[in-house]
Amino acid sequence: WVSGDDGSEVIWKTTPGNDLVFHQVQRESPELMQEINDQAEDATVYYAMANSSDVTWQTGNAAFIRNQFTSNLTTGGKLRHPGAELQGHQQDWPGFALSADFGNISAISTPVVWALGVVRDPAIHYGFGDGSTQQRSSFFWTQYNTIGDAIGAFVKDFPNALQRAVELDQKITSDALSISQDYADLVSLSVRQTVGSIDITTSRGLSGQWNTSDHDFMKSVGDTLANPTEFMFAAFPAFLYLNASWAGFLLRPGLHQQSIAIPTSAYAIPDLGSLYPSPLGNNSIASTEALAIESSGNMIIMALAHAKASGDGSLISRYYTLLKSWADYLAANALNQQCCTFLLSRTNNELNSDSSITSDGQNNPNLAIKGIIGIRAMGEISQILGELMTRRDSR
Repeated sequence: WVSGDDGSEVIWKTTPGNDLVFHQVQRESPELMQEINDQAEDATVYYAMANSSDVTWQTGNAAFIRNQFTSNLTTGGKLRHPGAELQGHQQDWPGFALSADFGNISAISTPVVWALGVVRDPAIHYGFGDGSTQQRSSFFWTQYNTIGDAIGAFVKDFPNALQRAVELDQKITSDALSISQDYADLVSLSVRQTVGSIDITTSRGLSGQWNTSDHDFMKSVGDTLANPTEFMFAAFPAFLYLNASWAGFLLRPGLHQQSIAIPTSAYAIPDLGSLYPSPLGNNSIASTEALAIESSGNMIIMALAHAKASGDGSLISRYYTLLKSWADYLAANALNQQCCTFLLSRTNNELNSDSSITSDGQNNPNLAIKGIIGIRAMGEISQILGELMTRRDSR
């Protein structure tokens, strides 16, 4: 649960209260911002249930607890290993049990609610682009003082959360069916994956108070890239549909990082680095210029889409110069897609993420179209901001 290394030592404890009981388990020595086999090494797992006279709990050897439960139809209610005792994964697999005894029944009037969550704090180690960094926490911490408060609110709100989820899913399905009878189910499923791929974060100011500036970070599927523009671009319609403000939160880290990056780049970089959850930036020419046209077009198009969908022009205004520089790169290279020759006299061709193949010199219509649309989007941004001459130049 808390490590990709089965030999890691873990500690745990149980917190019982009048309204809530929850187990928590973590590595004895967490490794901040590290993963092993795609599992975070700095996470705490929480397993919770609303408490009542019918609820019992126990921790200890997993096989022992399961046998006790099946033999006695109860988990007892007594902590077998008091306190936060150290236990090796492979030596004595620990189990964390919760049980609700309903007696002899044929149906229940209200659902039984368990909660399982993974919490990392800090959640993101963000690089500003100028060498400075910042630890960022999950946004839910701005609403709760303790993890117990957060878990308690989560469990208590289940009936309302379920109703909201059902209503949202029905709306998504209905809207998707109005476009296509064939793909509505896929749209519904993809929204779950899209929202599940992001960390919504915030930070503390010098006074210790939470800042109101939110940043969203997305991990790419199958690797550890942070905020890859091709994945963001593919997911962007979902964020615009659900809440256009989230789309802006997703754009902020990359725009801010590249606006003050040292060294600067003439084009939009394709990701914020390959060490998620530490998006410190990507300064590798070899890995960025091959997607320069694709990424620059994507970022400009997304910036315009966010401004139009949300009615918030703050991002396109604040980062206008950066966006314009990317549009200039597109104007110079979208129809001439041969990358520059670097110090080692190595010439790369532009990569088109839509086809995942290298283009043949100057003959990739997908890239050309992406560049043209990106330049046109920059023209619309200029029009929104009243930059008339730049708008004419873009068109």
